[in-house]
Amino acid sequence: MRVSKLTKTMTALTGVLVLTLTGCASSSDTEAVAETETSEVTDPVVEETITEEVVEEPIAEDPVVEEPVEEETETETGFFELKFGDALETSSEDGTSSTITIGSPTKAKCQYSSIGCDKPEIGDRVIQIPILIQNTGEGAVEWGRSYFILEYADGTQVEMGDGAARDYTPDNALGYDNKIRVGGQLKSVLVFEAPEGPFSLLILTNAYDGEPFAAWS
Repeated sequence: MRVSKLTKTMTALTGVLVLTLTGCASSSDTEAVAETETSEVTDPVVEETITEEVVEEPIAEDPVVEEPVEEETETETGFFELKFGDALETSSEDGTSSTITIGSPTKAKCQYSSIGCDKPEIGDRVIQIPILIQNTGEGAVEWGRSYFILEYADGTQVEMGDGAARDYTPDNALGYDNKIRVGGQLKSVLVFEAPEGPFSLLILTNAYDGEPFAAWS
């Protein structure tokens, strides 16, 4: 917003001062002569200029809002780093492909409530992680629990069934050789002993002896 300069002119009113002087003659036949003298005094015009400083208000710019991009991040070594809830596209040399989505971990429930379950032997608690596998290729795919490992922050790695995890594994947990036909999908869970602190779920290139190529954390 721009404020323009304002000029204010003040003009004093013109005052008229009238002075009247009257003289009386002493002669009997002489009429009184009134001498009148008039003086006009005019106050000078006073012009006052008020200048207001021009103030420019900054124009607020709309903030730049960047929408979060939910996609897998590949490091320079080809390793994918993801967050729980993200999906990973996988493919193999035989032309098959899958989309694997890993959900957020939750506390696992003891499957033997009548007799109780063992306490964790390696970690501090037992968790279960939802997993969804979709067959997006042109041939049947096979996935099993041996493709997944839980890694602690200190480098400790555990598999499903290690320690007391077996006592908390439900019937719908991922097995060793689950087959999924073209266009099909499999919903299951992974169960591990976990630490109280941070951890990551690794996926391997091959069952048992494969190398990790992605991690959810």
